[in-house]
Amino acid sequence: MNNSSVTKPSILIVEYHELLRSIIQKWLEELYPDFLILQAGTGEEGVELANSIQPNLILMDIGLPGINGIAATKLIRKNLPHIHVIVLTMFDDTFYEIEAKKAGAIGFVTKSDMYVKLPELISSVMSKPQSGLNEK
Repeated sequence: MNNSSVTKPSILIVEYHELLRSIIQKWLEELYPDFLILQAGTGEEGVELANSIQPNLILMDIGLPGINGIAATKLIRKNLPHIHVIVLTMFDDTFYEIEAKKAGAIGFVTKSDMYVKLPELISSVMSKPQSGLNEK
């Protein structure tokens, strides 16, 4: 028997603002009805869920209470290199993009662009095998 925690494709949303988290979840459930869409409100909760659920993809905010999204991404990618992380943030800043990539994120999307850029990026990421390689 397969010991995998999640049997269908899954996306974990790590976002501090509960309303925005719910909006993103509802939108993703409409776009990807066969996916399991999960939520976490803090970096610590995101790391914990990543370890226990092992989703295919994590959408990670940067401005989280406690451990921020960059540090959480770094921890997740170090311990679970097969999990893809896309940083989804309001910070449209090259510094944050560079830090996100250094931490292991394979994508960086501003919240203002998410409805345009995220579906294509998610489809691209979800079609890749979970390899453990840090794509650049």
